[in-house]
Amino acid sequence: MQYNHDKVDEVALALLYLTLGEPLGDSNRAWKGVAWEVSNRLYEKGWIEDPRNKNESLVLTKAGREACIRLFKQYFWEPTASSNEHNAPANLFPLPIDMERLIWLYQLPENEPTFWLRYLDSATGEIMAEQYDEESGAIQPTADLSSDPRYLSIPAQSDAEYLDDIREYTAFLQQGELKTALTNLLEGQEFTPAVRIEIRSLLRNHDRWEKWQRKRIRQRLLVWLASYGIKPKQG
Repeated sequence: MQYNHDKVDEVALALLYLTLGEPLGDSNRAWKGVAWEVSNRLYEKGWIEDPRNKNESLVLTKAGREACIRLFKQYFWEPTASSNEHNAPANLFPLPIDMERLIWLYQLPENEPTFWLRYLDSATGEIMAEQYDEESGAIQPTADLSSDPRYLSIPAQSDAEYLDDIREYTAFLQQGELKTALTNLLEGQEFTPAVRIEIRSLLRNHDRWEKWQRKRIRQRLLVWLASYGIKPKQG
């Protein structure tokens, strides 16, 4: 039978999380319970120490233990609606992620034609996305990596999220021309691309809105990253 060895190895390592000793932070041992050929590949990848012994447990290396926690959360952890930057689970795997670029990509509309394919490499933190060349007018494509669990498809801001943010921000504004104009646009109209363009025009160069929305987007992205067992690396 043919199968993807790398995916099997990742899931096998992730499942060792369930038998890591308690408390989690004090142990790197897990019960043996995977096929020999799989444990041998885990050893060859540097995730566990040599399994060829009489012990009933496997010993994870430092890199293996970090990957075990990250992969378990990537494949199996389900975030709750109350998840946020402060109550995300411990032991998230730190990755050097360009959060500014991630936020910028997230802000692009769901139907943005030049950025359909955009991924985060869950092993390195690298961001890959189709790029639009303004000089040539051509799109520099990126490969379709959706079938590889290592590459996470970066979400896009939905119209519903954008509308919720605009409504909440408008409610906090003091009375004035901007609040009146936004209220008129939001009331009794279908949210069309034309309405979105008009809202963006009103809020262009409005620093308070930019900072407010970027904070909201960052919070959403932190929850999304945590759902895969990842957090941005500090520094």
